[in-house]
Amino acid sequence: MLNEQMAEEHDYPGMGADIYQQVIPAGSKSGKHRHRGEEIVIVLEGEGYDHHWDADLTVTGETDREVPEWVFDEEPKKFEWEAGDAIYVPVNTIHQHFNDSEEDPARFISVQARAFTNLGFGYEDLEQFEAAPEYT
Repeated sequence: MLNEQMAEEHDYPGMGADIYQQVIPAGSKSGKHRHRGEEIVIVLEGEGYDHHWDADLTVTGETDREVPEWVFDEEPKKFEWEAGDAIYVPVNTIHQHFNDSEEDPARFISVQARAFTNLGFGYEDLEQFEAAPEYT
């Protein structure tokens, strides 16, 4: 999604966002993953909760260059949600969505800034740690 007219008026090449819909079947969960950019998730249908593992970045000097290392919380923070809620996922936070209903799917709209896409990373900014149960 990109507002080309506004981008041209302000001489700004990267105004826009990547938007997608995600459906989590009843009693299931999303894959466990993280993005380089922040994410806003708008819950359209369903109820459940998220687990978020926050990240800290440390940089150590090794030989002649610095080495970045991500350190994640051992225990996740839990955030409950329902239709109409918005979920904020900070930069590099590992997260996973859980559908509490045994009968109804949960449906989200996910919005991410296009910055990493514009820098040439595309969807390579996604690091997947665990797949959703419906996928191998």
